[in-house]
Amino acid sequence: MNLKPGVIGTGCFRLGTILHELLHVLGFHHQHVAANRDEYINVNWDNIRPKFKMNFFHDHRNQLLGNFGEDYDYNSVMHYARNAFSINRGSQTLEPKKEGSENMGQRIHLSRKDIIKLNRMYKCPGYV
Repeated sequence: MNLKPGVIGTGCFRLGTILHELLHVLGFHHQHVAANRDEYINVNWDNIRPKFKMNFFHDHRNQLLGNFGEDYDYNSVMHYARNAFSINRGSQTLEPKKEGSENMGQRIHLSRKDIIKLNRMYKCPGYV
């Protein structure tokens, strides 16, 4: 991550990028590598740039962290976009299998489920 001084809203200083990286610091992993992801998305391996394929492997640390009682979250700030690291930007690397994926890969705000999981993870009153 490039954190040299810059203008907020450019490069790594976009709010969504900051939220995404902050959730990593707080212990979250990418949603699209969850153990159950194959029920929710197809990964188009042939369209992923080779040096980035590792970013799409199942991450079994997600099983240890758990989902805190929440279903898969297409809207999570921790989910990659449909064309993340694609060879052909016009083609998808991640294809959703279910409805509710319109904002998949958004970097605007924490999703409702991101907030619930964060509160449950840290045992915040009212969310445990």
